[in-house]
Amino acid sequence: MTKVLDDTRALFAHLLLSGKNVFLYPDGHSISENSIRQFHKKLESFLLQYGVFKVDIEKDRVTSQGENISAGPFEEGTPMFTLFRDGIKWLEFSTGITEEEVRELLNIMKRYKLLSSEPDGDFVTALWEKRFSHIQYEAADIFFGDQTADISQFNQEGDYTDARKDDSSSVAEEDVIDPALLVLTEREREELQAMVLLEETADDSSHLFVLLDSLLLYDDEESFRIVLDVMAEEFKNFLAGRNFQACLIILEGVRHIMDNGRLGASWAGRLMEAFLIRISDGEHLKPLEDIWLSMQVRQVGILARILQRLHPQAAPHVALLLLTSTSPQFQVIVEDTLVSYVNRNADCLYPLIASAGEKMATRLIPILPKVDADAAMKYLMQLVRHSSVAVRRLAVKTIAQGRKFPAAEIFKLIDDPDEEVRRLILRQLSLERDRTAEELLLRYLQNNRFKAARSGHVLECFKALGRCGSPNSVPYLRKILFRRKWTSSFLRSPFRRGAALALAALKIPESDQVIEEARRSMHPGLRRIVREACGDGPVRRRGGQ
Repeated sequence: MTKVLDDTRALFAHLLLSGKNVFLYPDGHSISENSIRQFHKKLESFLLQYGVFKVDIEKDRVTSQGENISAGPFEEGTPMFTLFRDGIKWLEFSTGITEEEVRELLNIMKRYKLLSSEPDGDFVTALWEKRFSHIQYEAADIFFGDQTADISQFNQEGDYTDARKDDSSSVAEEDVIDPALLVLTEREREELQAMVLLEETADDSSHLFVLLDSLLLYDDEESFRIVLDVMAEEFKNFLAGRNFQACLIILEGVRHIMDNGRLGASWAGRLMEAFLIRISDGEHLKPLEDIWLSMQVRQVGILARILQRLHPQAAPHVALLLLTSTSPQFQVIVEDTLVSYVNRNADCLYPLIASAGEKMATRLIPILPKVDADAAMKYLMQLVRHSSVAVRRLAVKTIAQGRKFPAAEIFKLIDDPDEEVRRLILRQLSLERDRTAEELLLRYLQNNRFKAARSGHVLECFKALGRCGSPNSVPYLRKILFRRKWTSSFLRSPFRRGAALALAALKIPESDQVIEEARRSMHPGLRRIVREACGDGPVRRRGGQ
């Protein structure tokens, strides 16, 4: 019994959703058609197992086999409201029902959802005229005053029987209606106009709460997926139509359901995560750029909330707004949103960073110090290899303002074609004693030959070695300084002068000892190099190796 009722509740929820979609969208719309198709498929499966699907419609509740399957006041304009308002007491679907019968039933409900929409007919008459083969119902004819509610029934054979008694079937023909009763008073006219205006300006996002609630009703994956498909389509349309409040309802509703742990099945959380990823893609966010260009200040707050609640995979699309921001306030909103994305998913900017042009890269770099340090370093290290000199310089400077370079990685750029980039890298390597940096510089100086034009670079490398080195560098530096070659060209060599500079910068007993030894040298050129390295005179940057 429990399983029958559970299946009945689930199928009834499908019926409500299908009706809602048919009511919301124009005839033939893909969303309503897909919803009808899915309901018919579920209905066929139910009928195959149980033979009949029947619901009894009472005031403020729907029952099946005497048990509640839905309770609460019927919302005006919904399928159940239409059925109850027009006196349908029960509705039954039997085996063999076609998709077309389901479509026609829901379309009739749609046509008569407002009482005044068809002055020349009524819902029950339209239902009777269809003579559905696999849909049965019972309707009550409602009369007011001291009249009673009698039963009209259309049975499976298509016969219409009238059970009303002759003495209470209608108003007496001789009764005359006073024409004055048909004239609206001024107050009634105003109330009617207000009702019409309310209907015309009704919030077209009100049904979103029904869709969100339905996510908690369904316990099968396919139905759940249908609701999410509908909401994804709604989000795209609302964003294009600049109905930001509706977009926010969808995002905050989904986030609330996910965060409050009200989803029992594991697949439900997975589908909702996929839904957030889906509406954060380029197709759904395509209107953003045009919206951003004409954004009003009063709208910025709600759009900022929408951007923050998207999935981090929206980052490449939201980042494009950096290139079109028209005010510092808008720029800050985009930057804060991107920081939020990276802190939630450290890899979300990778596709954008990998292909960023100079303009985009220079806009992104100032944002990176605000994100997680490891993620920032990963992206900055990617950008120091950018083809643009301006980007490489800015990336290196940004790293220099924060934490120390990872020496092994940054050293790969020691031969960057831009002099300023090389100088910035060596300056960063010089910040503290670092065994890795020392070994890399020693190996670099020992194993490479440098052209005369790069003497300045050689001297900078030796200076960096002196600031990051240790006693391990002293033997190599002593060997360079005291090499038995006293030609004038070698005395001017950046290597000998660089070795003296490095020894002076080390400022350790081992290096001081070598410097004192050089001061006592018999060769005046060597003594001069040491004096200049120790600050007793300018170092001349001439000659080659």
